Amino acid sequence: MKIKLKIPQKTDYPENIFLSIDGLEGCASAYYQTNPLLRHFFIKRLKKIVRIIPQRPYQRILDVGTGIGFFLPTLSLIGEKVVALDNTSIVEAVRYMLAKRDISNVEVYQADIKKIPFDSESFDLIIATSVLEHVKDLESAFTELKRVLKKEGELIIGYPIEGKLIVFLRKIESYLRPNLNKVVSQELEANSERGHLSNYLEIKNQAEKYFNIEENVFLKALGLLKIYEILGLKNKRNI
Repeated sequence: MKIKLKIPQKTDYPENIFLSIDGLEGCASAYYQTNPLLRHFFIKRLKKIVRIIPQRPYQRILDVGTGIGFFLPTLSLIGEKVVALDNTSIVEAVRYMLAKRDISNVEVYQADIKKIPFDSESFDLIIATSVLEHVKDLESAFTELKRVLKKEGELIIGYPIEGKLIVFLRKIESYLRPNLNKVVSQELEANSERGHLSNYLEIKNQAEKYFNIEENVFLKALGLLKIYEILGLKNKRNI
């Protein structure tokens, strides 16, 4: 069965989510309100992830750091049961979207990637995209991901490679949406656990300690500049 990206609509979400810090970190504005170039990159990132998911049925899928749950309608088609985790109150908006789209095989929990509330070897596919850069204690996060992944399971992670182009695009976004930028700045000042706390090299190094890299895909701008990396991972036998 070929996996196709199934995208929720903006109207599937409560309107207030697009003006909150949780909505920003959950990529609500990125998918629906940013400039067309940045929006294109976000959608293309998911299309690349879809291509590297092994084409087989899955009993239980975990989408950790689900954000606004943009990927959940797609995952609901390939998993008998899907679990979505996020550590912010955005989970309420995700439940709203799932109910509106009548998706019944997805459960949503507010939980931390460093303390996943499930038994060991619970999932045969785990998706963790655009979440690990928000985690300072990467070792604890990867220990938990390895614990809840089945021995023959698949883990797919993705994270930005923050070069000059990404910084430039963010500056444009800040200029175009000054009110939201003000809210974000205030929240970052008040909470040191917000924002990007780990870089792509730290994430990849930790991943290689616990997993074998089976797939390595880059999202490029202008065909040259690497701006996002996606890894398809399998358990290492000796750890």
